[in-house]
Amino acid sequence: MNAQRKGILRFAICGAIGIFIFFVPIGGRIVLDHLTGFLFGLFGSSHYAWAGLLFVVGLISTINALRGWAVDNKSPIESTFYFFNIAGFTMVTLMIFGMELPFDFVPSVTVNIGKATLTVLCAAILLPFLLDYGLVDLVGSLVRPAMRKLFKLPGSAAIVCVGTTLGSFSIGILGADRLYKQGKLNQREAALIVTGFSSVSIGFMILFCRLFDMSNIFPFFFVSVVAVTLLTTAILARVPPLSTIPGTTHCEGVEEPKGIGVKGSMRLAIGVASRARPPHDTLARSAKKSIEVVCGLIPAAWFLSILGMTINEVVDVFYWLGSLYAPILKLFGIGEIAVASRAFGLAIVDSVPAVVFASAHDLPMATRYVIAAFPVTTIIFLGGYLACVVSVGIRVKIKHLLVIWLERAVVSLVFLCAIARLVF
Repeated sequence: MNAQRKGILRFAICGAIGIFIFFVPIGGRIVLDHLTGFLFGLFGSSHYAWAGLLFVVGLISTINALRGWAVDNKSPIESTFYFFNIAGFTMVTLMIFGMELPFDFVPSVTVNIGKATLTVLCAAILLPFLLDYGLVDLVGSLVRPAMRKLFKLPGSAAIVCVGTTLGSFSIGILGADRLYKQGKLNQREAALIVTGFSSVSIGFMILFCRLFDMSNIFPFFFVSVVAVTLLTTAILARVPPLSTIPGTTHCEGVEEPKGIGVKGSMRLAIGVASRARPPHDTLARSAKKSIEVVCGLIPAAWFLSILGMTINEVVDVFYWLGSLYAPILKLFGIGEIAVASRAFGLAIVDSVPAVVFASAHDLPMATRYVIAAFPVTTIIFLGGYLACVVSVGIRVKIKHLLVIWLERAVVSLVFLCAIARLVF
């Protein structure tokens, strides 16, 4: 089989499989949701079964963390994140042996984090059908002309931006770092991708919809949330602190290629598909890498979820933080402001605990939509995202990250509340 024919078949078949898995609803739920639902049934409802899964994940994470600590030049933030992973593994181990924390929310958090593990793992393993066989390259190439006008980014960033929107924040951060070191992005452009496109993966979006019983509207949720994220990014690209970050480059800049049109974009996509590894090899490699990534994030997410919920039991700090946005909720008539405020406050710690906390309450659909979408559109959080940012060569100041998070929270919340009122 010649290379072009192979590329056409791979592009068509793998792209169709990716769209079918992630976007086609069957019985009100997308195919990936059916797959994760089957896996959930194998573990049942006992939080001890899910704790066993987290124990295995935590054991792998702890081994990797100890290896990481043995490497020199680890930043304080990276070391702290290693500690969170080990602390999470230790607490899960104690829970398995009957030494549980004296809080009612621990079992539900354990079950939900366990479900997050399987959901994100399944999505990450199957993502190559969307990302590796030309589909994302086709879309990225077609949107190149709009990149500079809307986001003040070169066309070379289009594929990274589309990939991170479909994939995970790590794709955006690592992709931006690679382009920055190649001279294709300057510091301001790289920072914009890191803070404006590098959101949680589609797997987490599916999880959020499942926790809020919104799987039947996932296609609408995904499209609307991505639209709000991009619109917020287009606005914030023109205001400080992003607009004031220096446009310095890591090395001599590379000239940006001109647009290649629809036919050229198709040739590009087919070429990518023809050069890609065979699907079975790609999936095997994806599974290995996905397990490493999930094991590096989930134990810390569980620990931060428990820590955040525990702090919330003792001091209502997250309600105070989230209450900054109460006027916006009142303006649009979004119900259950107290629950939403606490969830918004928790979102700065990690996206999962915010949704896990709110999903335990009986909320109107508009409120569920806004809370599920908020951690996606704000992008920045203190868990795995911050650890990934500090591990690359793009230097974004912590104070800038906090200001950008506040700006994104306000701007995106206005759009989300407006959509919620119009649709629900």
